[in-house]
Amino acid sequence: MARLASTVLVVALLAATLAAFALTQGLKQEKSPVFGTEVADVLSPVCRCQTASATIAFRLRKPDRIDVTIVAGDEVVRTLTQDQPFERNVSVEWDGRDDAGNVLPEGNYRPRVHLDRDRSTITFPNDMRIDVTPPEVESLEVAPRVISPDGDGRRDRAVVRYRLDDDARGLLFVNGRRHTLTLFARPQGAIVWNGKVARK
Repeated sequence: MARLASTVLVVALLAATLAAFALTQGLKQEKSPVFGTEVADVLSPVCRCQTASATIAFRLRKPDRIDVTIVAGDEVVRTLTQDQPFERNVSVEWDGRDDAGNVLPEGNYRPRVHLDRDRSTITFPNDMRIDVTPPEVESLEVAPRVISPDGDGRRDRAVVRYRLDDDARGLLFVNGRRHTLTLFARPQGAIVWNGKVARK
């Protein structure tokens, strides 16, 4: 009788193990209700530039009512949408501020999505870094200092070379007016000026 009981116990344990394994495999194969995530990695709420806000975009496999929040660790610091219906495509903007309109401290934050019908909450692994410290210029060189833009191939233009302590886009001002903005944010670069100024 004891041997029969132990055999039944072993069979029951094996069945439970197989059931748990099957459930785990099923969960692994189940697709996430959210996909196609695109999250900006840095924003500067005080810069009055393209990175003053960050876009959070993703797609839903099924229409749902969702909440989109920003979290620091487990703390919700901003609610972007609440119980808002979306069909498939979701795109929201975050300006780096809390619900009271205050600029949040520098650091890393993450988007979190709660799906009402799906009854799931997903915290994205994408860090969004708030950076409000302007980069400092480490070196600046302008050559030549005197130009003659007459098209003879000699000193027709000036090249401004710079190095910064962080990634940033370079700006060239001529007579107080913005003349050139570099395309990419990099820690170093060069801007060429051909001696021409925009007409007022």
